[in-house]
Amino acid sequence: MRYRPSRRYYLFYYLLGILSLISLILLYPILNFHSFLFLILFTFFLFQYPEVSRQIEYYEIDKNGVLLKRGLLRKKIKMIPFSQINSVNLKKGIIGRLLNFGNIEVSSSKGTIEMKGIVYPEEIYDLIKHRSKGGGKYLKIEKEDEEKEEKSHLFFRMFG
Repeated sequence: MRYRPSRRYYLFYYLLGILSLISLILLYPILNFHSFLFLILFTFFLFQYPEVSRQIEYYEIDKNGVLLKRGLLRKKIKMIPFSQINSVNLKKGIIGRLLNFGNIEVSSSKGTIEMKGIVYPEEIYDLIKHRSKGGGKYLKIEKEDEEKEEKSHLFFRMFG
C-alpha cells in the first residue's frame, strides 16, 4: 500500500497562500514592480510547495516492512523491516484531530521513518503494530502478558 502526505497536512501553506493572494489583489495599486513580483513568487511558492512535496515523498507498507521513498532526481529509499521495529508512535495535533490526519513514527535500532500527514492514521498505526508483533520479542511479550492476565483472573475468581 502506498501513502502520501495529505493536503490537509499542508493546510497552513494553502491558507497563507490565500492570504498572500488577497493582499496581492488589495495592495496592487500601491506596490512597486519589485514588491509585486516578490509577492507573486511568494504566493506561487506557497501553493506549489505542498504539491511538489507530495510528489517527491511517499511511504509504502508491503509484506516486508515500512519504506520511505524520497527524491525527484535522486531517489532515496529507507526501509525498516517489521521484524526490526522497536516502536510505533502516532502523533495528532489539534488540527489533525479535527481533520483526521496525523504522523506515524516507526523506529528501529537502525533509524526512524516519520510518515507525515497520513489520513486516518489509526488504521495504518494498527496495521504496522499488528504486523510488527509477528516478529520475535513482541509476540513473546504479548503471550506473557496474556498469561499474567489469565492468572490474575483465576486468582480473583478463587479469592475475590
